[in-house]
Amino acid sequence: MSTVTVKARSGSIKGFSEELTSFSVARLYEKVASKSKLPIDQVKLSVLGPDGKHKPVANDSTLNEYFDAQSLSGEVVVYAKDLGPQIAWKTVFLLEYLGPILIHGLVYAVASYAFGVEQSQTQKLALFLAVAHFVKREYETLYVHRFSNSTMPFFNLFKNSGHYWILSGINLSVFVYSYSRQHLAAAGPLAKFVFHVNDLPPVVNYALVLLWAFAETSNFITHVKLSGIRANDSKAYAIPYGYGFDWVVCPNYFFESLSWLSFALLVGNWSAWLFLVISSSQMYVWALKKNKRYLTTFGDEYKKLRRAKYIPFLF
Repeated sequence: MSTVTVKARSGSIKGFSEELTSFSVARLYEKVASKSKLPIDQVKLSVLGPDGKHKPVANDSTLNEYFDAQSLSGEVVVYAKDLGPQIAWKTVFLLEYLGPILIHGLVYAVASYAFGVEQSQTQKLALFLAVAHFVKREYETLYVHRFSNSTMPFFNLFKNSGHYWILSGINLSVFVYSYSRQHLAAAGPLAKFVFHVNDLPPVVNYALVLLWAFAETSNFITHVKLSGIRANDSKAYAIPYGYGFDWVVCPNYFFESLSWLSFALLVGNWSAWLFLVISSSQMYVWALKKNKRYLTTFGDEYKKLRRAKYIPFLF
């Protein structure tokens, strides 16, 4: 008789063994969740690979994708783990991007109306660019992005949000909006450095805004193209082509860096350069990982494209 045994990898999981009447993995997920009294998104099934390491088992797969016919005629063993409290990816993204929108607006309002800071054209443009960037990200989360996984561990919310709320929210807003040019002129050398904001000619400001708009629009186009790959299958994986993708592995990352570069050039404050360096460094690491995955998955088909890793035509 064919049997399937579920072994627990967490104390909260209830293992069991039963006759194998269906190859459906979804049915196993439902049964483990029901017996363990856990939300189904909190359960992760796996099988042991030839190397002795656990290999994830997808909810929408079947057991014959992981076991041969001989194994399925006897006993197959599946392992179950409790991932802990989960939160939807979309919810995390929405909260991540909401923080900077609220923080920039609040700090600008407090500095302007509570402390009487007369904001310059540069500071007003900085507020617009920062808020518009994250409003765009909120829109993309709701209507563009397609997530291959529905949830992530709940506590990742705090780690992910910290980057945006602190580095691009508090960090940028406090040091860009806190002083007017007049007040800063009378301040000490440390304050002049910490709260410095450029005072460029209007034509230069508007040129940088145009560069920012080009980068943001291009970033949006690449996100739409990536979303199109998963229009019918949230887990679809393919080599993207077209706008930006013929030049570089992840043009969405490149265009985002270009957007924040234009912001840093506009304001000239150290906090903007810090955020540019940290965010671009992280995206560069992601681009290298994406490039490695393309090479592993598609081999020579991808290698012959000779795409730059991060900056078109350079590296």
